[in-house]
Amino acid sequence: MRIAYVSMDSGVPVFGQKGCSIHVQETIHALLKRGAQVELFSPSWGGEVPARLDGVHVHRLAPVPKVERTIHEQLCLGLNAQLRTALEREAPFDLVYER
Repeated sequence: MRIAYVSMDSGVPVFGQKGCSIHVQETIHALLKRGAQVELFSPSWGGEVPARLDGVHVHRLAPVPKVERTIHEQLCLGLNAQLRTALEREAPFDLVYER
């Protein structure tokens, strides 16, 4: 099964140490253990891919800088087009999971 895992929350670095970050990593790890091919799409990374997630295919979207809230929201909305293009380029997927 080919899965697109989408995490667009700029406050959750997918390879960070926050609780939300650990949840992302554990979910991906569980999918990989079950034989899924996982493609991860995110603008927020927080570090390198942990060794136990070596099988995940990483698609780094443009990071969102820390700016005034209104501008930040507009930048986040602007990532939708980049995400759509990336998903279409890598398609097809059996499942798209958005955190």
